[in-house]
Amino acid sequence: MSLNGTSCMDNYYLILTVLAQLVMVFDISPSLYLVLGVAEPIVIIYTYLYNFCKGRPDIGKDQFLAWVGWVCVWTALMLVLLAIFNACTIIKRFTRIAGELFGILIVVLFMQKAVKGLINEFKIPKGENPSEEKYNFQWMYVNGLLAIIFAFGVLFSSLKSIRMTSSPFGLDYGVPLLIVKWSAFTELVPDKVPAGVPRRLRIPSASNSRLFRRGPIIQNMGSVPIAYIFAAIIPAIMTAGLYFFDHSVASQMAQQKNLI
Repeated sequence: MSLNGTSCMDNYYLILTVLAQLVMVFDISPSLYLVLGVAEPIVIIYTYLYNFCKGRPDIGKDQFLAWVGWVCVWTALMLVLLAIFNACTIIKRFTRIAGELFGILIVVLFMQKAVKGLINEFKIPKGENPSEEKYNFQWMYVNGLLAIIFAFGVLFSSLKSIRMTSSPFGLDYGVPLLIVKWSAFTELVPDKVPAGVPRRLRIPSASNSRLFRRGPIIQNMGSVPIAYIFAAIIPAIMTAGLYFFDHSVASQMAQQKNLI
């Protein structure tokens, strides 16, 4: 995700995901971790925050990440307080239909993102040179068709794998392995097909990332005006509420008798 061209890179999220998984692996408590995706709602919140910064000359888009840093600080503090006071007990007052509706919301958000992504596979990305061979009409058409084939291949094979109740390995690791399998299929293209068909995600090298140097984000957080530091509490409340509700409802639904 890149809102300002260079700020938010995919390798940041990949590295943070790895760190989160290491915490889960080496955790010595008997608690069950649920790794969930709330990416799309968080992206929506970040988009609103970025548009808000662009329209304010006293903060501007250059300080977007610094301000979001304060949002994350406030969010972390709120989540710690929720954990200390055992706020998860509140979830008992939510009915199952509330959890199902929230799950439907997340599914719809991801579905519309997937549909938009498939449609964009038939279009030339912004900033690219349309005169390149891979952007000729026939290759764009082939790229789009391959995207549809791979997308539905992952979908239907994943749905089949989660029904393999007789194989715990298939239930736990079937979907990730199928994603790796279908990703490998994208490499099985004839040599005459131009490079870039099918289209792949471009991820910059992590070694060249500012993440491994003294990044400017934490340094710039002190330059954010005091009013905006406290104003960051408002989006932090929404973010903390989203995480709290998402994880709590998912835990409740995962422990239903018909799912165990």
